[in-house]
Amino acid sequence: MSKKKPSLKTLGLIATVGGFGLSLLGSWVGEQKQEKLIEEKVTKALADREKK
Repeated sequence: MSKKKPSLKTLGLIATVGGFGLSLLGSWVGEQKQEKLIEEKVTKALADREKK
């Protein structure tokens, strides 16, 4: 009974796919933060406009 060890090629592929996934996740989080900031600023600007 021999246990197969993952080859270097397989580990490289896993690392590449993992890095790509983390990159996409980081971009998505950045976009969510930016959308929230824009929404807050627009809401504040509309509230200031209505006070005038």
